[in-house]
Amino acid sequence: MISSEPPQEATGPLPFAATVAEVYSALYRHAGPLLWCLSLPVALSIIFLVIASTQIQSPSAYVLWYLFLAVPTTMLGVPWLRLLLLGPAAEPLTVFSNFGERHWTFLKFNFLISLITLPLIFLQFWLEAGGLGAIEAGPEGGPPADSFNAPFEDGEGTGLLSDDLVYWTVYLPLFYIQLRLSFVLPAVAVDEHYGFAESWRHTQPLAGRLFLIAVIAVLGPWLLWFYSPSWSDSAGWQLIAFLFYHGTIFLHQAALFALLAFAFRSTTGWVPAPDRNVLQRFE
Repeated sequence: MISSEPPQEATGPLPFAATVAEVYSALYRHAGPLLWCLSLPVALSIIFLVIASTQIQSPSAYVLWYLFLAVPTTMLGVPWLRLLLLGPAAEPLTVFSNFGERHWTFLKFNFLISLITLPLIFLQFWLEAGGLGAIEAGPEGGPPADSFNAPFEDGEGTGLLSDDLVYWTVYLPLFYIQLRLSFVLPAVAVDEHYGFAESWRHTQPLAGRLFLIAVIAVLGPWLLWFYSPSWSDSAGWQLIAFLFYHGTIFLHQAALFALLAFAFRSTTGWVPAPDRNVLQRFE
């Protein structure tokens, strides 16, 4: 289907194995340019968090950092989604891209979607004050960001702690809502006229499958690393873990964007609009 307006209902299936394979295949095929494209968002995230945490007390510093993440994820999301949907000839990955009208529209929707999991920032400090343990929000309201060794340090056990259970009980329903609204991101990246209502409608037939794929293929590998035991408690290792953590925020986000791109294309029947220059030759 060639149209600037996606169809009213989902038009294709979302095969589990094929979709997971396509996500990881995209990350592998474009690994070099993608890692280079990640460098600026990662640097901006680290710099902003360091400055905010030295100037403002928690939780305000982390709230500002979390809200700021919409900017570097937009810088990653627009060229990455356009590459996946339009191909490398139409949109090569670059570190610096013009922040034009398309980016501002993407940023608006990206920011609004991120607000859904903003309450998790306050949940972490409530749990902290209640003695259930510290949790610090991660990518897009994701897993904790402060404790790189939890929950395996200080003899706290080998399973999820009670604060982790509370966190994930709240996080997963919010993540589901985010997924239902997130088709707007690939649509906006390729200049479609699209909104939250269309995204909610198009994801309705495949909501459970999309959520399951996202949890297993996108969140799963990130959590395996996060909850793995620490190799060292030295300051040097903690610095490496801190830098690596910020890198994984955006690698995790790239995987999520890839899933959204393939799901959007598969289930809405979207294809790129015809090249105007080519059409003019036949007029």
